[in-house]
Amino acid sequence: MKRRKRLRENQGGGESASSTPGGGYDFSYGYSMYGGGGLGGSGGSPGDFYATFIKPFVDVVKVGAGKTKELTRRVFTLGSVVFRAVITSLLPFLGETYEEVFAAEKEDLARIKSEYADVYNATSKFFVTDAAGMAFFVAPGAFLAGLFVKKSPQIATQTLSVLSGGISDRYIERYYNRTTSRSSSRVSPRESGVFESKKSRNIILEISEDSVEDVILLRKIIQKSLEGSPIAGNLQREAKKIYKKTLDSAYAEAASVLTANSIQEIERIAGKKMKMPSEMADIDPSEKLSAEKEALEKMKDSLKKFYTDPLYRRIQEAKSAGIPNNNPFIVDHFSTIEKIEKL
Repeated sequence: MKRRKRLRENQGGGESASSTPGGGYDFSYGYSMYGGGGLGGSGGSPGDFYATFIKPFVDVVKVGAGKTKELTRRVFTLGSVVFRAVITSLLPFLGETYEEVFAAEKEDLARIKSEYADVYNATSKFFVTDAAGMAFFVAPGAFLAGLFVKKSPQIATQTLSVLSGGISDRYIERYYNRTTSRSSSRVSPRESGVFESKKSRNIILEISEDSVEDVILLRKIIQKSLEGSPIAGNLQREAKKIYKKTLDSAYAEAASVLTANSIQEIERIAGKKMKMPSEMADIDPSEKLSAEKEALEKMKDSLKKFYTDPLYRRIQEAKSAGIPNNNPFIVDHFSTIEKIEKL
């Protein structure tokens, strides 16, 4: 946890941060799971941080103040003050720990990127993020089928060839030879969906989405090619193991904080002791307890967003690259988000 230790050393004197939006901290060091843009996700400024993780929940406190009979308006106000103090003081340290989950994933991915460099180079044109790449390798068939149908047959054929270790070449060539042997008939290779590229002399499979026969052929070729490929099988297992490990760790991090029963317990988890705001110094002990309880509940609502936002972002990265909604990567991410939101 060396990075976490450095952060603590660099954030000395942070206990007084409760008085201003964003707490006076510089949140621009940027966690990787927030797209390198800081905790706010868009540059990491104190204002972004305040708008994302504090203001929506302070507003909830203000709305509730006029409706709840059990707690006084003073308790709600104090709860708001404590909430801001806790969230601005402790969130950077919780975030540093959370980032380590995603940093560990990058280390795991670096290993398989090196081991399967040819495959990664062949797919890098489609997937500029690790999330999209993992989603593809877990279930490449649907994406490749889309490439064929969307009139990118050469790219799709070449990608399938690399991923299958050349197995798909044999299936496509077999179909091509069977078609060309019937050249005296009215069916030409081009019309049948298979043709020979003049530029590369490679056989390319072209699929028409309007042809049921073509689509069935495509599914068979992709399925048989991938099922028989040790490369595709190994990448599928490795990618799933890596992202599942990340999701399990992300949930564990969130659960350790969101199931805490006191602010003191969250301080222990964060490894940071915060100084309570001066407004809490001379109040009735029962009001203080109520204010801390109110602050704890609002902080948990804010932290749910903190822990789920990076997972939502990974889903969006995969979907933006053309990964379908039923892909296991996307389904498992939504499942983990749901579990966190239920904490």
